[in-house]
Amino acid sequence: GSRDFRTRLGGSVMALAPIWLDAREQFQSCMQEGFSMRFKKLQEVVRALSADSAIRSIMCFEPAEPQACLIHVYLSGTQTKLDVAHTKVKQATGHKLWNSLRGCGYQVPARAASADGATEQMYFEW
Repeated sequence: GSRDFRTRLGGSVMALAPIWLDAREQFQSCMQEGFSMRFKKLQEVVRALSADSAIRSIMCFEPAEPQACLIHVYLSGTQTKLDVAHTKVKQATGHKLWNSLRGCGYQVPARAASADGATEQMYFEW
């Protein structure tokens, strides 16, 4: 049954209990904060970033207005160039915007070429 399958995957109640407890605690803290507060904050950030023409030339959001507490952020450039830039920002500021780029997505049609003429884009979930 499920107990055998879980054991084959290397898990036992004792091994997985800390993960379950942490997930429960994080979920409860989100519920106390409220998803609506997180959603409002995301809407504010997207509006502010979208209003800046310099940022719009390299970044866009899909959907353009958040409809949930998650949004896709499209960046102009190749994965290599974006990873190098991200590493430099992390070293300089200590801030990380993404865990990993997800690929090219479905190519947002409104995406214009960047200043260097590149039309390649990658996205991450935020």
